[in-house]
Amino acid sequence: MSFIEKNKRERISRQTFQVKGEDAGLAARFHLYSLIASRAKGVEGWEKARIQSKPRIVYDLSGLPLFYDFAVYSGRNRLGNIRTGANKSLGNPIISTQTNPEGWSIDKAVEELNKLVRKDYKGYSISSKRLVCYSYPKLAFMVNLASRERETKQILMDVGDYTVISLEPGPAREMLGQIPYSLLSLISEPKERENIEVYNKVDKNIKEVLVKERNLEPRRYYELKPTERIREIDRSFVFISPVTEKTLDYCCHTGSCHDHACFCLHPQENSVHCARAAAQMMLCYWRYCYSQHEIAQAYGVSDTALTPVGAVVPGLESLTKNCFDATLHWTVNWADCENEIKERRPFMSCVPGHARACAGTKQWNIWVVNTPRPRYLNIYDPWPPNTGAIYWENFNTTNYLCNFSLVRRTTSHI
Repeated sequence: MSFIEKNKRERISRQTFQVKGEDAGLAARFHLYSLIASRAKGVEGWEKARIQSKPRIVYDLSGLPLFYDFAVYSGRNRLGNIRTGANKSLGNPIISTQTNPEGWSIDKAVEELNKLVRKDYKGYSISSKRLVCYSYPKLAFMVNLASRERETKQILMDVGDYTVISLEPGPAREMLGQIPYSLLSLISEPKERENIEVYNKVDKNIKEVLVKERNLEPRRYYELKPTERIREIDRSFVFISPVTEKTLDYCCHTGSCHDHACFCLHPQENSVHCARAAAQMMLCYWRYCYSQHEIAQAYGVSDTALTPVGAVVPGLESLTKNCFDATLHWTVNWADCENEIKERRPFMSCVPGHARACAGTKQWNIWVVNTPRPRYLNIYDPWPPNTGAIYWENFNTTNYLCNFSLVRRTTSHI
């Protein structure tokens, strides 16, 4: 099954589009320093951390390398993950930074894959497997099977809940759930040219800064005490300090309570519940407590069915007893995202085939000339099932489908 047009694949597989692992490592290290310098939410204590030198490669469904994932460790504890692009058509080198431990295990996923093959594909053995992003940012194993009679099969297994995914490209712009598609196929040719220029400019700036700041080389940096590391980063990254960040940190429902975080992660309970879990996070924030099963009923779908994009607005409004207006925004722009958070309102951020909740925004006020301003959304992702993930996602490198906002119809809550 082809998930990308042949000529496009040939074009973006050229060497001019490929990102070397060592360059990706520099970008990840630079980004770690910038996060520490900006005192970003979720990376408290990361000055004590190390970036794993060898990244995990994630492939696109086109078969091309898509991401380099660099694990961030403090001792043996995995703090999070810095994801960089492996293809310059994505634009800026940084894709996202996960600020909580991964909710899935590659060893456990391999074990479940072996069980699946023994049970459902008797007579076949695994000839090859590859970690792929099948529906951004969800991951799966793309597996080739072969029998003794030289018959072959190909399967796709989600590494979060081990479900087998159809290899037929689905309606990623109409339904939310478990729909495979090539992320690289969504980038237009004019955008490819624009993004490769952005990548090269940012990459050049990163290398210039790191070459100049010798004390930030890993060998010297890790010899410093954590307090000395912060001091050295602050000195070297003084230009990073002007950062505008706003998150839903504390309870705003009484106007005076500031002792607890009011927005929390709700993982999806099965492979297709992303739009229900994202709604659950938004509704919980406003003190409407529903199960994902009840939200599915409000959407008019079963627990195992995909969610139509058009079902979300009436579903959200019915669950608030029509006390809130829900709105579908097909055009996703930064100003609207920033305004929702400024008004203390979480919103549902959807990429093709997948729904998440957003609880914060951040942007740099100084950046590389002739490149987009660095802007990030604080995403609460219900995938993987039963664990979820929290990360800062690069707004400039993400292909957004739509947003859903939820606004009280009565007086302001502040």
